[in-house]
Amino acid sequence: MKIMGVDHVTINVRDIEASMEFYGSVLKLPFVETVDMGDHEITYYKLSDTTNLELIRYKFESDEMKTGQFTKGVYRHLALAVDDAQEVFERLKASGAEIVTEPSYIEKLGFTGFLFTDPNGVEIEAVQRA
Repeated sequence: MKIMGVDHVTINVRDIEASMEFYGSVLKLPFVETVDMGDHEITYYKLSDTTNLELIRYKFESDEMKTGQFTKGVYRHLALAVDDAQEVFERLKASGAEIVTEPSYIEKLGFTGFLFTDPNGVEIEAVQRA
Protein backbone atom coordinates (compact mmCIF):
# COMPACT_ATOMS: atom_id res chain seq x y z
CA MET A 1 0.00 0.00 0.00
CA LYS A 2 1.19 3.49 -0.82
CA ILE A 3 -0.40 6.76 0.29
CA MET A 4 -0.58 8.91 -2.84
CA GLY A 5 -1.47 12.21 -1.18
CA VAL A 6 -4.50 14.06 0.13
CA ASP A 7 -7.60 13.71 -2.08
CA HIS A 8 -9.85 16.22 -0.30
CA VAL A 9 -10.44 18.11 2.93
CA THR A 10 -14.04 18.39 4.14
CA ILE A 11 -15.77 21.19 6.03
CA ASN A 12 -19.38 20.85 7.23
CA VAL A 13 -20.57 24.41 6.63
CA ARG A 14 -22.85 26.61 8.69
CA ASP A 15 -23.63 28.90 5.74
CA ILE A 16 -22.98 27.69 2.19
CA GLU A 17 -23.40 31.13 0.59
CA ALA A 18 -20.89 32.77 2.95
CA SER A 19 -18.54 29.81 2.51
CA MET A 20 -18.72 29.97 -1.30
CA GLU A 21 -18.10 33.74 -1.21
CA PHE A 22 -15.12 33.22 1.12
CA TYR A 23 -13.44 30.36 -0.73
CA GLY A 24 -14.37 31.46 -4.25
CA SER A 25 -14.17 35.26 -4.13
CA VAL A 26 -11.88 36.05 -1.20
CA LEU A 27 -9.41 33.15 -1.43
CA LYS A 28 -9.99 32.79 -5.18
CA LEU A 29 -10.06 28.98 -5.21
CA PRO A 30 -11.38 27.57 -8.50
CA PHE A 31 -14.94 26.25 -8.24
CA VAL A 32 -15.30 22.65 -9.48
CA GLU A 33 -18.94 21.60 -9.01
CA THR A 34 -21.84 21.14 -6.61
CA VAL A 35 -23.32 17.65 -6.26
CA ASP A 36 -26.77 17.03 -4.73
CA MET A 37 -26.57 13.89 -2.60
CA GLY A 38 -30.21 13.98 -1.44
CA ASP A 39 -29.99 14.96 2.23
CA HIS A 40 -26.88 17.10 1.63
CA GLU A 41 -25.00 18.95 -1.10
CA ILE A 42 -21.25 18.85 -1.68
CA THR A 43 -19.52 21.85 -3.25
CA TYR A 44 -15.96 21.34 -4.46
CA TYR A 45 -13.16 23.88 -4.86
CA LYS A 46 -9.73 23.01 -6.21
CA LEU A 47 -6.81 23.31 -3.75
CA SER A 48 -4.21 21.76 -6.10
CA ASP A 49 -4.04 19.48 -9.13
CA THR A 50 -4.79 16.48 -6.92
CA THR A 51 -6.61 17.92 -3.87
CA ASN A 52 -10.07 19.44 -3.47
CA LEU A 53 -11.81 21.33 -0.70
CA GLU A 54 -15.20 19.73 -0.03
CA LEU A 55 -17.90 21.92 1.53
CA ILE A 56 -20.89 19.95 2.81
CA ARG A 57 -24.26 21.63 3.38
CA TYR A 58 -26.69 19.37 5.20
CA LYS A 59 -30.38 19.94 4.45
CA PHE A 60 -31.39 19.24 8.05
CA GLU A 61 -30.49 20.78 11.40
CA SER A 62 -27.56 19.35 13.33
CA ASP A 63 -25.29 20.24 16.24
CA GLU A 64 -22.39 22.69 15.96
CA MET A 65 -18.99 22.13 17.51
CA LYS A 66 -16.52 24.82 18.55
CA THR A 67 -12.88 24.03 19.24
CA GLY A 68 -10.08 26.39 20.14
CA GLN A 69 -6.47 26.89 19.16
CA PHE A 70 -5.32 24.82 22.15
CA THR A 71 -8.04 22.12 22.22
CA LYS A 72 -6.40 18.68 22.39
CA GLY A 73 -7.43 15.61 20.42
CA VAL A 74 -9.18 17.41 17.55
CA TYR A 75 -8.36 18.36 13.97
CA ARG A 76 -6.54 21.70 14.28
CA HIS A 77 -6.33 23.53 10.96
CA LEU A 78 -5.82 23.44 7.23
CA ALA A 79 -2.57 25.05 6.03
CA LEU A 80 -2.62 26.65 2.59
CA ALA A 81 0.62 27.27 0.70
CA VAL A 82 0.56 30.84 -0.65
CA ASP A 83 2.98 32.88 -2.74
CA ASP A 84 2.41 36.18 -0.89
CA ALA A 85 1.24 35.94 2.73
CA GLN A 86 0.95 39.72 3.13
CA GLU A 87 -1.31 40.05 0.07
CA VAL A 88 -3.55 37.21 1.32
CA PHE A 89 -3.62 38.84 4.78
CA GLU A 90 -4.69 42.20 3.30
CA ARG A 91 -7.41 40.56 1.16
CA LEU A 92 -8.77 38.65 4.17
CA LYS A 93 -8.66 41.75 6.37
CA ALA A 94 -10.55 43.77 3.75
CA SER A 95 -13.19 41.03 3.53
CA GLY A 96 -13.83 41.19 7.29
CA ALA A 97 -12.53 37.66 7.91
CA GLU A 98 -11.49 36.88 11.48
CA ILE A 99 -7.70 37.16 11.74
CA VAL A 100 -6.28 35.02 14.57
CA THR A 101 -2.59 36.00 14.24
CA GLU A 102 -0.74 38.60 12.18
CA PRO A 103 1.75 37.49 9.50
CA SER A 104 5.18 36.80 10.95
CA TYR A 105 8.33 34.95 9.99
CA ILE A 106 8.78 31.78 12.03
CA GLU A 107 12.52 31.22 11.90
CA LYS A 108 12.55 27.70 13.36
CA LEU A 109 10.07 26.55 10.69
CA GLY A 110 11.45 28.67 7.85
CA PHE A 111 8.23 30.32 6.69
CA THR A 112 6.04 33.40 7.03
CA GLY A 113 2.55 32.56 8.18
CA PHE A 114 -0.60 33.62 9.95
CA LEU A 115 -3.87 32.12 11.14
CA PHE A 116 -7.43 33.10 10.25
CA THR A 117 -10.88 31.50 10.33
CA ASP A 118 -13.44 30.87 7.62
CA PRO A 119 -17.17 31.72 7.99
CA ASN A 120 -17.69 28.34 9.70
CA GLY A 121 -15.12 28.98 12.43
CA VAL A 122 -12.58 26.61 10.84
CA GLU A 123 -9.00 27.69 11.51
CA ILE A 124 -6.77 28.07 8.44
CA GLU A 125 -3.07 28.90 8.22
CA ALA A 126 -1.48 30.73 5.29
CA VAL A 127 2.13 29.60 4.76
CA GLN A 128 4.66 31.35 2.53
CA ARG A 129 7.93 29.47 2.22
CA ALA A 130 11.03 31.27 0.95
